[in-house]
Amino acid sequence: MERIIQVLATIICALSLFACSNGNHQSISPSSEIVQSNQDVNSNSTHDLNELELQDYFTKYIQPLCIIGGTWESWDDAMELPVEQLINFYEYNVYYEEFEEIHLPTIVANPERYEMIPMVSIPAEEVESFISSYFKVDESFLRTSECYMEAENAYTFPIDFGIGGGLGLVITEVIDNGALRTFSCEGEGSNTLSLTVEIISDDQFTYISNTVHS
Repeated sequence: MERIIQVLATIICALSLFACSNGNHQSISPSSEIVQSNQDVNSNSTHDLNELELQDYFTKYIQPLCIIGGTWESWDDAMELPVEQLINFYEYNVYYEEFEEIHLPTIVANPERYEMIPMVSIPAEEVESFISSYFKVDESFLRTSECYMEAENAYTFPIDFGIGGGLGLVITEVIDNGALRTFSCEGEGSNTLSLTVEIISDDQFTYISNTVHS
């Protein structure tokens, strides 16, 4: 009888130790490690941005380029963009926004561009310095534009203006990689793109590349 009691006591003790061991054990499955890893990678993605922040990003980074058609095609160098699109970048972001305040009534005619439609003349330095602050382009490249008038060293823009635009885009992801920030966007239909900018400061950035995915 004593032997039986000792055996039973040993079994009960072993079961108690096993139960305690299971209660204190913290298992980390491979899937939970992967989830954590993905969260770290996407720490700057849209998962951390609210609707207002996404709208601010769109207005600041996407819209100025989209409205001139700069998101239609893939490019790795701003010099690959049509020169007239780059000139339109100034038109949309400065000339159209401040037209009545600073640019009237300096009016000239540029027959090579719009026959005798009245035009506004803007000093070349003003146009080129603005564009080159957002794109890595040469002054000589910008001056191949039909807007440039060499005799006046100025660019001309029509008084009666209108501007097109790119595809309707929605930001789906934002990823920071050092000074580079990449925006993944979905457009109309099945079009998607990745636009990369280099952040210079809170108020300044440079467009680096745009990739359109079919």
